[in-house]
Amino acid sequence: MTILSDKLRTDERNVVREMKAPEYYFRAWPLSPEERFPVLCMALDAIFGDSNNATQAVVDGVNETLSGMASEQQLRAILGLQASVIHGGAPDVYDSRKYAKYYKKFGCDPIRDLELAVRACLRKKIFQGKLREHPDPDQDIIETAKAKGRLPLRLTRCRY
Repeated sequence: MTILSDKLRTDERNVVREMKAPEYYFRAWPLSPEERFPVLCMALDAIFGDSNNATQAVVDGVNETLSGMASEQQLRAILGLQASVIHGGAPDVYDSRKYAKYYKKFGCDPIRDLELAVRACLRKKIFQGKLREHPDPDQDIIETAKAKGRLPLRLTRCRY
């Protein structure tokens, strides 16, 4: 909370802009995935965006923040999907041909990958790596569901 308090008290333009990112992230929580997608893109733009070099600035910012753990190819594909939705190529993320291409190429949901990237960037950039993930309170339910074959034995997590 001290980190947030300090950031909220500053009038430095870049910090004020950065503080929009957690706001967008929390605003996206209750939304459906297709509604969440553009709001999460706005969160990355708030942290790393540069109107003169938008895509490259976000890719470079995410890679620098996550020490190269993010796939540049996947980030570019997500940002291309964002562009197709925002600039009218598709009415919604699921209607974009780029969504299906992403899923086929990378074997995962680009919306979920975006959520994981935003979360990881918020932790490192905004909260300076001090925000800790708490254990899942439903872990015993998950383990029971795995044992009964209702969930995969290995739930993959993103590298972020």
